[in-house]
Order: sequence, then structure tokens, then C-alpha cells
Amino acid sequence: MHSSPRRIAGSNFSAHQAALSGARTRAIIRPDFHATTPFAMTYPRPPLLAVLGYLFGCLLISLPAHAFEVAEFKSGMAQQEVKNQLIANWNFDRVLEPSDDVILAYDNDPSIARRYQFRFCKGKLVGFEQDVRPSLKSLIITVNNYNTRYGQPHRVYSNTHVVSNGEKAVFGMFWKEGMDTIAVKYIVLPNAEQMSLSFDVQNLCYSTPRL
Repeated sequence: MHSSPRRIAGSNFSAHQAALSGARTRAIIRPDFHATTPFAMTYPRPPLLAVLGYLFGCLLISLPAHAFEVAEFKSGMAQQEVKNQLIANWNFDRVLEPSDDVILAYDNDPSIARRYQFRFCKGKLVGFEQDVRPSLKSLIITVNNYNTRYGQPHRVYSNTHVVSNGEKAVFGMFWKEGMDTIAVKYIVLPNAEQMSLSFDVQNLCYSTPRL
């Protein structure tokens, strides 16, 4: 979901720019002086870094805020709120917190292919990953839908890893929307296949995309 960018009034912004780049001095009349002998105080031109800092701040204010929303789960939600929603409104067999910054919800029957992973940074939701039933048809349909919505992928990843019982092949495609990363991953194991969809907002706890 996207919030509308806040607009900075052109007249106010232009006036401020003019004030920053205007005259080097400004005359101030002290009330205890005669009008014919004004007391002039010199104001130095603001440092370049200060001007650039102000303009950068205005740019950040005008940028749209990006966020993902899956069902009733929205990025920025508190970790306890996500857990409460899962327990109250979803019928997962298990809702676990394997670490301080992850909530895992899944069903015991692997054939159901229902598994949600919620990732948090400083107690706020910043990432979501959902398992889907793996198939080449599902992969093609998902990639086509994402290409239509987000354009061509920002990155494509493919690699093979050695695991205890053979090889693990990983294929991932990543799209960018503002500061957000949307991904589809397909994993082929010796005896199984996995497919997942994920959403991550840029945060201070881990880098995106997650490979």
C-alpha cells in the first residue's frame, strides 16, 4: 500500500530558497539609536552543508512511504500485535517464535503447504514470507504477474549448494518498488521442491534482498 506523498507548497519553498541564497547582510534598526544612524548586523550566508541538509530533508518528506499489506498484516505492525492476530484469527497448528525477531506459523501436514514467516526489526514488522504449493505453472504465473505490476526484475539469482543428502538448487527473482523488495524463490531439494513469495521493506536489521 502506498500513502500519497506530501506536497511542499511551491511559494513557501521558493521563499525559503530565496532567503537562503539572498543578500549577505540585513540591517536591523535598534530602537535606542537615531534613525539616521542605523546599527547594521551582518548575517553570514548559511553554510552549503546546511542548505543541502535542508533540501534533503524536504526531499525525504516528499517521498511516498512504501509498505506491504498481506491480509490484516501490515509492515510496521508491532510483533505482539502480529502474534495476537495469528492466534485469534488464523487456525495454524503451530505459532512459534524461534528467535527474538521471527514469528513462524505453519501446519503440521507438509502437503498443505501453509507456512508464514514474519520478520521484525526493533519490534516492528519488516518482512513477510509465504510458502505456496510448488509447481512450474505457479512459478510462471507469479513471475508474469509480478512483471506486469512491477516491471522487469531488479535481480535474478541462481545457485547450487551441497547439502547432506545431495544438492540444493535455488532460483530467485527480485523486484523493487520504491524502497521495498518483492521476491519469488524456487528451491529444488533431492526429495522435494519449495516455492515462496516474500516482501521486505528496507530496514536497519538485515540487508535486502534476502538470498
